[in-house]
Amino acid sequence: MNLDKQQQFGIELTALLNRYSAENDSDTPDFILAAYLISCLNAFHSTVQSRRHWWGDKEITGFTFPHIVDVTTETAATQQEVEHS
Repeated sequence: MNLDKQQQFGIELTALLNRYSAENDSDTPDFILAAYLISCLNAFHSTVQSRRHWWGDKEITGFTFPHIVDVTTETAATQQEVEHS
């Protein structure tokens, strides 16, 4: 997934969390919660890669977010736009 799609995913995830007020229980800003969930996806992807490597399977490519800081920064700026719309 290219960087533009990664950033768009972070933006949309943040908006979705905001729409459903999913951050209320933890009093955590939407963009931080989105970054956390994306890091969970990355951890799961890494675990699957490790398992596949252990069993000698081919690596999976695609759904990773190596630029989590970029996604968070972009999402934080967009979060302000969402709140003001």
